[in-house]
Amino acid sequence: MGFISCNLKFYKNELQKLKTATLNEEIIYRAKQLQKMLDDLLDEGYTELNNELEEAYLGVSKLRAFLEDNHIEPFPIYHKSFSDADVAYEHCPYELAAAIKELVANAEKNTDVCKDIFLSELIDFCKWIGYEEDTAYIFLLRDTLLPYIYYQCKNRKNIYPWLLGRKTLTKLTGMVNVDDRVRSSIFNALESGQSCSCYKDFRDNVLSDIRNVLKAYPEIERCLITLLDEIKEKRIIVVESGVPVLSRCCL
Repeated sequence: MGFISCNLKFYKNELQKLKTATLNEEIIYRAKQLQKMLDDLLDEGYTELNNELEEAYLGVSKLRAFLEDNHIEPFPIYHKSFSDADVAYEHCPYELAAAIKELVANAEKNTDVCKDIFLSELIDFCKWIGYEEDTAYIFLLRDTLLPYIYYQCKNRKNIYPWLLGRKTLTKLTGMVNVDDRVRSSIFNALESGQSCSCYKDFRDNVLSDIRNVLKAYPEIERCLITLLDEIKEKRIIVVESGVPVLSRCCL
Protein backbone atom coordinates (compact mmCIF):
# COMPACT_ATOMS: atom_id res chain seq x y z
CA MET A 1 0.00 0.00 0.00
CA GLY A 2 1.06 3.60 0.26
CA PHE A 3 3.53 4.69 -2.39
CA ILE A 4 2.86 1.79 -4.76
CA SER A 5 -0.95 1.77 -4.62
CA CYS A 6 -1.18 5.56 -4.77
CA ASN A 7 1.04 5.68 -7.84
CA LEU A 8 -0.77 2.80 -9.52
CA LYS A 9 -3.97 4.84 -9.37
CA PHE A 10 -2.13 7.97 -10.47
CA TYR A 11 -0.57 6.33 -13.54
CA LYS A 12 -3.83 4.61 -14.49
CA ASN A 13 -5.59 7.99 -14.57
CA GLU A 14 -2.73 9.68 -16.40
CA LEU A 15 -2.54 6.97 -19.07
CA GLN A 16 -6.28 7.25 -19.62
CA LYS A 17 -5.86 11.01 -20.14
CA LEU A 18 -3.07 10.41 -22.67
CA LYS A 19 -5.25 7.91 -24.54
CA THR A 20 -8.09 10.39 -25.06
CA ALA A 21 -6.14 13.66 -25.30
CA THR A 22 -5.35 15.63 -28.44
CA LEU A 23 -1.60 15.63 -28.94
CA ASN A 24 -0.04 19.01 -28.18
CA GLU A 25 3.04 20.38 -26.42
CA GLU A 26 1.46 20.08 -22.99
CA ILE A 27 0.52 16.43 -23.50
CA ILE A 28 3.96 15.63 -24.94
CA TYR A 29 5.66 17.19 -21.93
CA ARG A 30 3.36 15.34 -19.54
CA ALA A 31 4.12 11.99 -21.16
CA LYS A 32 7.85 12.68 -20.91
CA GLN A 33 7.43 13.58 -17.23
CA LEU A 34 5.61 10.32 -16.51
CA GLN A 35 8.36 8.31 -18.17
CA LYS A 36 11.10 10.33 -16.45
CA MET A 37 9.71 9.56 -12.99
CA LEU A 38 9.80 5.83 -13.73
CA ASP A 39 13.27 6.04 -15.25
CA ASP A 40 14.64 7.94 -12.25
CA LEU A 41 13.30 5.30 -9.85
CA LEU A 42 14.97 2.56 -11.88
CA ASP A 43 18.20 4.54 -11.98
CA GLU A 44 18.19 4.68 -8.19
CA GLY A 45 17.53 0.96 -7.90
CA TYR A 46 13.80 1.11 -7.16
CA THR A 47 12.16 -1.44 -9.45
CA GLU A 48 8.96 -2.18 -7.54
CA LEU A 49 6.73 0.53 -9.02
CA ASN A 50 7.76 -0.30 -12.60
CA ASN A 51 7.15 -4.00 -11.96
CA GLU A 52 3.77 -3.48 -10.26
CA LEU A 53 2.68 -0.99 -12.93
CA GLU A 54 3.48 -3.43 -15.71
CA GLU A 55 1.85 -6.37 -13.95
CA ALA A 56 -1.31 -4.43 -13.05
CA TYR A 57 -2.24 -3.14 -16.52
CA LEU A 58 0.88 -3.12 -18.74
CA GLY A 59 1.34 0.50 -17.68
CA VAL A 60 5.05 0.73 -18.52
CA SER A 61 4.55 -0.82 -21.97
CA LYS A 62 1.58 1.43 -22.74
CA LEU A 63 3.49 4.57 -21.79
CA ARG A 64 6.51 3.59 -23.88
CA ALA A 65 4.24 2.71 -26.81
CA PHE A 66 2.58 6.15 -26.56
CA LEU A 67 5.99 7.83 -26.73
CA GLU A 68 7.18 5.68 -29.63
CA ASP A 69 3.95 5.94 -31.64
CA ASN A 70 4.06 9.72 -31.40
CA HIS A 71 7.83 9.94 -32.02
CA ILE A 72 8.42 11.52 -28.61
CA GLU A 73 11.98 11.38 -27.30
CA PRO A 74 12.05 10.73 -23.53
CA PHE A 75 14.05 12.94 -21.22
CA PRO A 76 17.65 11.68 -21.09
CA ILE A 77 18.98 9.87 -18.04
CA TYR A 78 22.35 11.02 -16.81
CA HIS A 79 24.37 8.37 -15.06
CA LYS A 80 27.24 9.14 -12.72
CA SER A 81 30.62 8.87 -14.43
CA PHE A 82 31.97 7.06 -11.36
CA SER A 83 30.74 4.70 -8.67
CA ASP A 84 30.91 5.12 -4.91
CA ALA A 85 33.70 2.55 -4.88
CA ASP A 86 35.84 4.88 -7.03
CA VAL A 87 35.73 7.69 -4.47
CA ALA A 88 37.96 7.86 -1.40
CA TYR A 89 37.00 10.04 1.54
CA GLU A 90 39.23 11.41 4.27
CA HIS A 91 38.34 10.62 7.86
CA CYS A 92 38.73 14.27 8.85
CA PRO A 93 35.28 15.92 9.30
CA TYR A 94 34.40 19.10 7.40
CA GLU A 95 31.70 21.64 8.23
CA LEU A 96 29.14 21.25 5.45
CA ALA A 97 28.54 24.92 4.54
CA ALA A 98 32.29 25.61 4.48
CA ALA A 99 32.94 22.54 2.33
CA ILE A 100 30.34 23.67 -0.21
CA LYS A 101 31.83 27.16 -0.31
CA GLU A 102 35.26 25.66 -0.97
CA LEU A 103 33.89 23.55 -3.84
CA VAL A 104 32.27 26.65 -5.36
CA ALA A 105 35.56 28.55 -5.11
CA ASN A 106 37.36 25.73 -6.90
CA ALA A 107 34.66 25.58 -9.57
CA GLU A 108 35.05 29.30 -10.25
CA LYS A 109 38.58 28.62 -11.48
CA ASN A 110 37.10 26.67 -14.39
CA THR A 111 36.58 28.78 -17.51
CA ASP A 112 33.84 26.51 -18.92
CA VAL A 113 30.35 27.99 -18.80
CA CYS A 114 27.28 25.78 -18.53
CA LYS A 115 24.45 26.92 -20.78
CA ASP A 116 21.84 24.46 -19.56
CA ILE A 117 18.45 26.24 -19.67
CA PHE A 118 17.48 24.45 -16.47
CA LEU A 119 19.81 26.76 -14.56
CA SER A 120 17.67 29.78 -15.42
CA GLU A 121 14.63 27.85 -14.15
CA LEU A 122 16.46 27.16 -10.90
CA ILE A 123 17.19 30.87 -10.52
CA ASP A 124 13.52 31.65 -11.12
CA PHE A 125 12.66 29.03 -8.51
CA CYS A 126 14.97 30.69 -5.98
CA LYS A 127 13.44 34.08 -6.70
CA TRP A 128 9.99 32.58 -6.18
CA ILE A 129 11.04 31.23 -2.77
CA GLY A 130 12.23 34.71 -1.90
CA TYR A 131 14.10 35.76 1.20
CA GLU A 132 13.02 37.34 4.48
CA GLU A 133 15.29 38.22 7.39
CA ASP A 134 13.16 36.55 10.07
CA THR A 135 12.92 33.25 8.21
CA ALA A 136 15.22 30.21 8.28
CA TYR A 137 15.72 28.41 4.97
CA ILE A 138 16.55 24.71 5.20
CA PHE A 139 17.87 23.14 2.00
CA LEU A 140 17.59 19.35 1.85
CA LEU A 141 20.70 18.11 0.08
CA ARG A 142 21.52 16.59 -2.36
CA ASP A 143 18.50 17.63 -4.38
CA THR A 144 18.66 21.33 -3.52
CA LEU A 145 22.42 21.82 -3.63
CA LEU A 146 22.28 24.34 -6.49
CA PRO A 147 19.54 26.49 -4.90
CA TYR A 148 21.56 26.49 -1.66
CA ILE A 149 24.67 27.61 -3.55
CA TYR A 150 22.63 30.41 -5.13
CA TYR A 151 21.60 31.66 -1.69
CA GLN A 152 25.11 31.19 -0.33
CA CYS A 153 26.64 33.19 -3.17
CA LYS A 154 24.13 35.97 -2.45
CA ASN A 155 25.62 36.09 1.09
CA ARG A 156 22.24 35.42 2.61
CA LYS A 157 22.09 34.55 6.27
CA ASN A 158 19.78 32.09 7.97
CA ILE A 159 20.37 29.36 5.38
CA TYR A 160 20.94 25.80 6.54
CA PRO A 161 22.13 22.90 4.38
CA TRP A 162 20.87 19.59 5.77
CA LEU A 163 22.39 16.42 4.37
CA LEU A 164 19.30 14.47 5.32
CA GLY A 165 18.17 11.65 3.05
CA ARG A 166 17.67 7.91 2.80
CA LYS A 167 21.32 7.08 3.52
CA THR A 168 21.34 9.35 6.56
CA LEU A 169 18.30 7.63 8.03
CA THR A 170 19.81 4.22 7.32
CA LYS A 171 23.06 5.24 9.00
CA LEU A 172 21.24 6.61 12.05
CA THR A 173 19.03 3.57 12.56
CA GLY A 174 20.99 0.74 10.97
CA MET A 175 17.84 -0.12 9.00
CA VAL A 176 17.01 0.26 5.30
CA ASN A 177 13.87 1.87 3.89
CA VAL A 178 13.11 3.82 7.05
CA ASP A 179 12.13 6.74 4.83
CA ASP A 180 9.31 4.62 3.39
CA ARG A 181 7.79 4.33 6.87
CA VAL A 182 7.80 8.11 7.24
CA ARG A 183 6.55 8.75 3.73
CA SER A 184 3.72 6.25 4.09
CA SER A 185 1.92 8.70 6.39
CA ILE A 186 1.48 11.08 3.46
CA PHE A 187 0.37 8.44 0.97
CA ASN A 188 -2.05 6.85 3.41
CA ALA A 189 -3.74 10.20 3.98
CA LEU A 190 -3.96 10.86 0.24
CA GLU A 191 -5.34 7.40 -0.45
CA SER A 192 -7.97 7.46 2.26
CA GLY A 193 -9.14 10.93 1.28
CA GLN A 194 -9.75 11.68 4.94
CA SER A 195 -8.56 14.99 6.39
CA CYS A 196 -7.74 16.20 2.88
CA SER A 197 -10.49 18.78 2.51
CA CYS A 198 -8.01 21.56 3.28
CA TYR A 199 -4.26 21.87 3.73
CA LYS A 200 -4.41 22.50 7.49
CA ASP A 201 -6.40 19.35 8.21
CA PHE A 202 -4.14 17.34 5.92
CA ARG A 203 -0.99 18.73 7.56
CA ASP A 204 -2.22 18.14 11.10
CA ASN A 205 -3.23 14.57 10.27
CA VAL A 206 0.03 13.72 8.51
CA LEU A 207 2.35 15.38 11.04
CA SER A 208 0.64 13.57 13.91
CA ASP A 209 1.12 10.24 12.17
CA ILE A 210 4.77 11.02 11.30
CA ARG A 211 5.50 11.89 14.94
CA ASN A 212 4.10 8.52 15.98
CA VAL A 213 6.32 6.77 13.42
CA LEU A 214 9.41 8.64 14.64
CA LYS A 215 8.83 7.43 18.19
CA ALA A 216 10.04 4.05 16.96
CA TYR A 217 13.27 5.67 15.79
CA PRO A 218 14.65 7.77 18.67
CA GLU A 219 17.96 8.24 16.82
CA ILE A 220 16.20 10.20 14.07
CA GLU A 221 14.17 12.18 16.58
CA ARG A 222 17.31 13.21 18.50
CA CYS A 223 19.08 14.19 15.28
CA LEU A 224 16.19 16.38 14.13
CA ILE A 225 15.86 18.04 17.52
CA THR A 226 19.59 18.84 17.52
CA LEU A 227 19.38 20.36 14.05
CA LEU A 228 16.28 22.39 14.88
CA ASP A 229 17.86 23.68 18.10
CA GLU A 230 20.42 25.52 15.95
CA ILE A 231 17.65 27.58 14.32
CA LYS A 232 16.65 30.75 16.13
CA GLU A 233 14.36 32.30 13.52
CA LYS A 234 10.60 32.25 14.17
CA ARG A 235 9.65 30.89 10.75
CA ILE A 236 11.08 27.98 8.78
CA ILE A 237 10.88 27.22 5.07
CA VAL A 238 12.12 23.80 3.98
CA VAL A 239 13.27 23.76 0.35
CA GLU A 240 13.18 20.40 -1.37
CA SER A 241 12.64 18.86 -4.77
CA GLY A 242 9.21 17.39 -5.34
CA VAL A 243 7.66 15.18 -7.99
CA PRO A 244 7.28 16.20 -10.71
CA VAL A 245 8.21 19.83 -9.99
CA LEU A 246 10.29 21.65 -7.43
CA SER A 247 8.22 22.65 -4.46
CA ARG A 248 8.29 24.71 -1.31
CA CYS A 249 7.04 23.50 2.04
CA CYS A 250 6.38 25.88 4.91
CA LEU A 251 6.48 24.58 8.47
